[in-house]
Amino acid sequence: PGTLRIDEQAVIDYYLEKGFIEATVTSGFTVNELTNSAVVIFTVEEGSQTKISEIRFAGNGKQVSANALQNVMQTKPQSLFNKGLYVETKLQEDLKAIERFYGDQGFIDVKILDVNKEIVLDEEQNLKKMVITISIEEGEIWTYGGMQFNGNRIFSTEELNVAVLQQPGKVFSTTKFQQDYQRITDLYYENGYIFNNF
Repeated sequence: PGTLRIDEQAVIDYYLEKGFIEATVTSGFTVNELTNSAVVIFTVEEGSQTKISEIRFAGNGKQVSANALQNVMQTKPQSLFNKGLYVETKLQEDLKAIERFYGDQGFIDVKILDVNKEIVLDEEQNLKKMVITISIEEGEIWTYGGMQFNGNRIFSTEELNVAVLQQPGKVFSTTKFQQDYQRITDLYYENGYIFNNF
C-alpha cells in the first residue's frame, strides 16, 4: 500500500507530459482473503488536453529577438511539425535556457519577471489553448574587462592567461567565462594539485 502514492504520482507525471495539466489520480485496493491477493484500482480524471497556441515575450529589446528566444526553448506553439503540448518541467528548463542565452549576449543581470499563462477553451475540439507571455528585464550589456589572478605561485600569471580565451573589450559571455575558469582549474588538477581552492 505504501507504494500506491508513488504510483499515483507516476501516472500524473505521465499525463502532465502529454499536456493534461488538470489530471488527477487517486488509488485504492480491495483484498480477497480467499486468494490472498489484492486488486488495485486507479481512478483517473483526465480533464482537457492543453496545447500552446502562442508564446510571447515582453521586455526584450532589439538585440534579442523573439525568434532568437524561441529557438533556445524546447516548449513550442502547436504547428504542423509540433504538438504544442504544455509541460511545466520543460518550461522551467526553458526559462533557465533563456537566462543562459542572455548571459552569453552580455546581459548578466537579466531577470525573468513573470510567466503568464492564459487559457482559452476550444469547445469544438474539447481542447484548452494556452498563450504564454514571458516578461523579461534585460538590464545592461556588459563587456569583458579581463581576468586577474591572485595567490598563484605554482603557475605564473602568463601561464594562466594562456588558458583564457575570452578577449577583453568583447561582449561578456557567461559560457565562455565558465569554460575559461574550467581550463584554469583543469591545469592545476591535471598536474596533480587536486586540493587547491579557487
